[in-house]
Amino acid sequence: MSRYLEGMDYTSLPLMGLLFFIGVFLAVVVSVMFVHKKSDYIHVASLPLQDNGEVQQ
Repeated sequence: MSRYLEGMDYTSLPLMGLLFFIGVFLAVVVSVMFVHKKSDYIHVASLPLQDNGEVQQ
């Protein structure tokens, strides 16, 4: 891996991108698990779908 990075001028960019991705991922997980109530998802989870993906009324 170091032979690929030795010619780069900005070696911190891949690390910053990885940290940004992990931060956004953890923010979404925390938002889904702890911030939103379970009742917010019950309606969506119980929506019946047709074979073509459209929502039935």
